[in-house]
Amino acid sequence: MRHVLASLIGVGALLAGCAGVNPHAVNAEFEKDILRREAAYRLKPQDSISVTVVAQPGFSQTPVVVKDDGYIDLLLGRFLVAGMTTAEAEQTIAAQQKEFPNVPPRIVVALVTPAPEVVWVAGEVQRPNFVTLRPGMSALEAVFEAGGNLPSGKLRKILLIRQGPDHTRHVRYVNLKIKEEDLTLLPRDMIYVPRTVVANIATFLDQYFYRLTPVSYITPVLMYSGLGAY
Repeated sequence: MRHVLASLIGVGALLAGCAGVNPHAVNAEFEKDILRREAAYRLKPQDSISVTVVAQPGFSQTPVVVKDDGYIDLLLGRFLVAGMTTAEAEQTIAAQQKEFPNVPPRIVVALVTPAPEVVWVAGEVQRPNFVTLRPGMSALEAVFEAGGNLPSGKLRKILLIRQGPDHTRHVRYVNLKIKEEDLTLLPRDMIYVPRTVVANIATFLDQYFYRLTPVSYITPVLMYSGLGAY
């Protein structure tokens, strides 16, 4: 038991000793991804779009919402458009529609209202959940949107989990007690607020020591150690 406690404290001390990060350096790693997103927006579920069929106004529709499965339902048919740019969606609809088999009409797709972008806030916060991402939202603001950290939450060492352009996930420790480290979030970021070392030890004692050890065994040990009166 003593060795387990020592190991738990040692792991907590190791994590607590990790250095902070430079927010500019972290966000710079994803600068190309941001530029690509702005230059070539890709449609996603819950986006609202307009579909204009040139010279065939009876087939034009607006707004059209991209369904959760990535498809849109048009008078021209059903088409998978999630993950495509508007130009790619135009080509797909024109090529796959069957109303005008001889001379496919020109299709114009435009984004009307993008679906809200979200980040995830989990761990030791009041309301772990999705948080709607506002432009320029920081990690600390996202934690506040989730009701703030619990007393057991450790803001000095939160985890920022971010998906890079190659779909690999990068994890950084961020100290939200230092203003310069409060990073600007990107869509689909995850913020995890870990438990403090003290909270982890308290949970360990409650789950694996006090609940599993007979009271008749604990009492003599406490009395012998001089702590029985407390």
